Amino acid sequence: MPYSHNPVIGTNHIFKKCVYFFRATSKVTCGGELKYLFSCVDEDDWPCLVKNKEGEFDDLPDSESPELRIKANRFESNKTYTFTLGVFKGTQNVTASVRVKISPGTPPTVQIKKPKDGVKPVVRVRIKSSTSGTTSFNCEGVVEEGYGYVDFDDKDKVTGEFSGEGMKFNQRRLRFTFKGLRSGVEYKVRCYAYHDDTPDEIGESTTTFTVESPPEGGALAVEPAEGVSSETQFSIVASEFISDSPISIDYYTKDKRDRLTLLESNSDASLELQLPAGEGDDGDIDVVAVAKNKFGETKAAAKVRSRPKQFQAEDFDDIDSKMKDLEDQGDEAGRVALAHSVLSSAKNQEGLEEEVSQLEEETSIVITSLLASKREEGSGDVGDLFALARKFKPQTEETKTALVDEVTLAVEDTVPDSVRRRSDVQGGGGESRKRRRRAIEEDTDDDDESGMSVSEIEDILATFENLIDTTVVNNNTANFLQTVDSVLINMCKGLPLGETSVALSNLGILKADMNYLDNVDTTFLNVSCSNCSMLNHSALAKFGSEIKQMYNEWNCSGDDELCNGLCIAMAQYPHDYITAVTSPIRLSDVVYVELKNPENQDHVPISSLTQPAFFHIPLHAGYSQTSGHKCMLWSESEEQWSASGCQKTQAFTRDSVVYVECNCTKLGYITVHESDDDVQFNTQTSTEGTTQAQSAPTTTATTGGMSTTKGKENHVATAELSFDLDYNTVITDSETKIQFINVVEQKLADTMEVDPSMILNVTISPGSIVVNFILLAPEQNPSTSLNYSLTQLMLAVNKQQFTVMLNGQEYTARNGSMTYEYKTMTGVSPDEGTVTTISEEDESKLPIILGVVFGVLLIVIIIVAVLFRRHLAKQTKVSDQNIRGSTTCAQNTGYQGSVGNDMGRPVTPGNAAPVETQHSTGGPRAGSGGVRQTAELPHIE
Repeated sequence: MPYSHNPVIGTNHIFKKCVYFFRATSKVTCGGELKYLFSCVDEDDWPCLVKNKEGEFDDLPDSESPELRIKANRFESNKTYTFTLGVFKGTQNVTASVRVKISPGTPPTVQIKKPKDGVKPVVRVRIKSSTSGTTSFNCEGVVEEGYGYVDFDDKDKVTGEFSGEGMKFNQRRLRFTFKGLRSGVEYKVRCYAYHDDTPDEIGESTTTFTVESPPEGGALAVEPAEGVSSETQFSIVASEFISDSPISIDYYTKDKRDRLTLLESNSDASLELQLPAGEGDDGDIDVVAVAKNKFGETKAAAKVRSRPKQFQAEDFDDIDSKMKDLEDQGDEAGRVALAHSVLSSAKNQEGLEEEVSQLEEETSIVITSLLASKREEGSGDVGDLFALARKFKPQTEETKTALVDEVTLAVEDTVPDSVRRRSDVQGGGGESRKRRRRAIEEDTDDDDESGMSVSEIEDILATFENLIDTTVVNNNTANFLQTVDSVLINMCKGLPLGETSVALSNLGILKADMNYLDNVDTTFLNVSCSNCSMLNHSALAKFGSEIKQMYNEWNCSGDDELCNGLCIAMAQYPHDYITAVTSPIRLSDVVYVELKNPENQDHVPISSLTQPAFFHIPLHAGYSQTSGHKCMLWSESEEQWSASGCQKTQAFTRDSVVYVECNCTKLGYITVHESDDDVQFNTQTSTEGTTQAQSAPTTTATTGGMSTTKGKENHVATAELSFDLDYNTVITDSETKIQFINVVEQKLADTMEVDPSMILNVTISPGSIVVNFILLAPEQNPSTSLNYSLTQLMLAVNKQQFTVMLNGQEYTARNGSMTYEYKTMTGVSPDEGTVTTISEEDESKLPIILGVVFGVLLIVIIIVAVLFRRHLAKQTKVSDQNIRGSTTCAQNTGYQGSVGNDMGRPVTPGNAAPVETQHSTGGPRAGSGGVRQTAELPHIE
């Protein structure tokens, strides 16, 4: 039955809430179920697109009721839309339409959280957008009488994100901090935002705050101006520090890399002590006084000269006595300071190795005890001890393990128990957490959140350099990975959105990137850093749009407020600290990537991505683009490297570096292993300061008596030796690295008495300076030749005769550092076309050998000529009739003297070629498949 009235669509635009709702009303003459269908077209009669929760445009949502509610900011503004409602009952239907213009939304909402007066000035801003279009925002200092002015363009004063243009978001959170503001001055800050389609409608907010400053002023005097380490008593006086609150003063030395090493902590304004030796021949050294109050710190410095003291072995009796006196006095810090002063001079002097090792061991035990005491006290003041610990290398495994445990626990104590870690979710991966020895009181002061400084973190990593063996996987390496997990949490804590933090060490590069994820699906990020000399090259990472959609704006705090982005925690390790995998061969560094909550640093689990992340992982020098590669992901459940979750998509070369692209649906530890295919090793050659790869042959080729076929097994030895040098001091850039590799490779060839082409894949890595290479055996007597060459090298290293020259400096390999292992590998060959392994003694005999060979050949040629002449003379006695008869006989009986490799094989008359034809062509018969056929003529004696 038809309707008595048509439906009417009413609209209501609630401007503040930006909600349109549409209601259909109608009267029908009989009961029954009605069905409703809303539709919409824009000005061009195209179906309306509505922004969904993921920020993507989708079709108009369905409605089973006569009412459809939808926020206006889900449509494009400044457009007119036609909404149509169809009402259906059986075969009956009726429609009605209404035209609505979507005006620009209200100005964005801007809220500034007022910083607490007298504490660290951290400003947090929240901006809410009310349009699907783009929004711009900016924060600035307010110039107004009675207030101090903050210049936001001064990067030394303001850090963090405080401006942006043309951005799409529902909600954006800003965080920035101030440094160097005047104490007791009140400052005013204003933040504003506007939608780009209505720039005149501005939302804004202002706040004021007052800060207290760290100590001001400060001067430091050291007398005398020069002296001798461990002998001269220096007087150090700090003065002129001004502070309204109590201060403490710590004294440090500073090296050329601006790293501080503690001398005395919480001392008075003056003290007397012996200084460690300075750097260089003149012994220049900086002494730094750091005055601290609860609002920060201020430094004052003075330069002095502390020349190294020349020690004798008998001097250590007096040193031992002084150490014992300090122990009786309970002055553990004094014992460490004395040892530091002595070792700064004695470490580089010959004949004192035993005394130096004993003092380092004793001091390492003291530092372990100090760390345990400070942790038990809950003072948290352990950062200075890390700076000292990096100076000493324990000599026994027992002491190394004890110090590793204390360092791990001390760093663990900086992380609240409430933080959820990756190991809490997945377990394994070398991150089994230690039980806390004391409860951690969580920091509830939202404005005072901050992690460890980069210098503290680098001290921790440098301490581990003295404690773990990079070639062994044990409890110490597991603790190292656990410490890295705690360090990455600290690096994310308090990091402003849009900023990164990087910590460098020879064990690996750590990086935290507080990323908005705006471009994370289109731009590759450096996993470490692009110019780190301790790594070959940085890996790169790009995340798919799935992570961007999930975490660009998300509920990270558990309330209704949205957060922006994630902290991407990353590491790149030159070694595998998880498992000692020797087969298959690892071709690259190990890359680690984890996502953390920007508010509380919780681990954000990524179980399986439908849109994978991409990693560009550089291969170690010596592996080519055509080598066999396999992307591997560490499986926590299986506790082994697995190809599940990561796939190789391509290999490519950029700037002479070979990269493998890995397509991964999971995150964690990722590396590249040798695949089941043959591996082609390359050698490194330097051409005009660049590194070029020379691929090994992939087809059968004869080279100087050696035949190398793809897939053939060859005898090789993998070898390693090291130099006791600071890697970063010697290897300052990529060019120096190439030069060092070249001189080492030539020295290896000279020492082992082999051609340089037999030495493959020469690489150097931190850990002092560690040299790895592969020695290829010749085909003749491979085992004997390898053993002789390696023995020659080991003798040279153990006698400290393996010395290389670089930039006018001599460097000698460490006694006892040379190790090697015999293996068989496929697809390896020399990089040159000819291999020579003739010793000088053999070269001197070469002319005699050649003379004898040529003489023998001449005699053989004469004998063959005489016999051939006699043979021809006999054949001339055969008549033409005999030849024809004999040939006919051979054809009729099916006899042929030889055909190819089948001697005496019967052939059909049709297959036997005429003898005249074979002699005239001298080549294969047509249709023979390339096998030459010959026939012997019968002859009569």
